[in-house]
Amino acid sequence: MADSSSSSASAVKDHPEARELFNTATKKMNQKFPPWGVESRFEEAAELFSRAGNLFKANRQPLEAEKSYVIAAECLLRIKQTHEAASNYVSAANAIRKTDASRAAGHLRTSVQYLISGGNFAMAAKNLQDAGDMYE
Repeated sequence: MADSSSSSASAVKDHPEARELFNTATKKMNQKFPPWGVESRFEEAAELFSRAGNLFKANRQPLEAEKSYVIAAECLLRIKQTHEAASNYVSAANAIRKTDASRAAGHLRTSVQYLISGGNFAMAAKNLQDAGDMYE
């Protein structure tokens, strides 16, 4: 395989703890047995993905952070935790705001859908305004 200096397009080195959290979360999310405890499995995976996202973001790896937050949101949606999922979509947007404003705005719009369905209209309006500001 390629060494770490040529394995990434950016000059930032991968964060090993974040990568380990991401891999552990992926295994937990894809675990088939035992069939009981599905809700706690997805909740734990979402927490790990979110922690990995925080570490990736701190290490200036916005695309990895975004991916981690989006997968965390998807895990939370599977167990019907829409407010927490919306928060992870906002985190994904914040992670890539400077590198891809259009995709960041898309994540904010996704968060708005879940916030409105949960009756959190004030936060939905704020996120919509933030998404609109990205297009200015």
